[in-house]
Amino acid sequence: MSDYQIELSASCCNFGHLLRDTGKLQESLTWFSDAITRLHPVLERQPKHPTARQFLRKSYGARAMSYERLGQFAQAVADWDRVVELSPENEQRFNRLNLAKARVRAGQVAEAVAEVAELTKLSGWNAVQQYSFAGICAVAASKDADKKTEYADRAMELLRQAVKAGYKDAARMKQDTDLDPLRGRDDFKMLLVELEKKSPSPKEVASPPSEKK
Repeated sequence: MSDYQIELSASCCNFGHLLRDTGKLQESLTWFSDAITRLHPVLERQPKHPTARQFLRKSYGARAMSYERLGQFAQAVADWDRVVELSPENEQRFNRLNLAKARVRAGQVAEAVAEVAELTKLSGWNAVQQYSFAGICAVAASKDADKKTEYADRAMELLRQAVKAGYKDAARMKQDTDLDPLRGRDDFKMLLVELEKKSPSPKEVASPPSEKK
């Protein structure tokens, strides 16, 4: 019976992904919720069932993404919190990053910044993930007037670390609305200029080097 429920839940989750990918966000929530509802009784009977835990984690994460696209960030926070709880140790840090992103957009600014502070103590983050930390603190600066400067300063510090670690996407940095609270700062402008100098031109990207014959 458990195997049947798990397989049925996986099908519900996969169909939810299909709906979400075709823009039917509200409809996708129904299918992700159905998968979650079917999996909980399995884990009540077998709390450590690895496959059930895996699909429940994926279903919560998938539903969280739909909530985010719908702008329902408080609901996304609740789902990411469950994802973290269900994650194996080697995946927890990445899902905590997703949780922090949802928290800052849900207005849980202090909690999001505190999560970033804890996560950045861990080693092994790549440049793109460090850029994400900067984005969270920049958004926090736009939501807390009393700590705007403090959070913006922290965002700039993390942004510089991301560039130092190899972040190269100057075009994204120019367009990323999360970074809007930083755009009037001289240090942001200087960092962007430096990054643009290092970034390959569109012509260089489009044209591979010719081979000598």
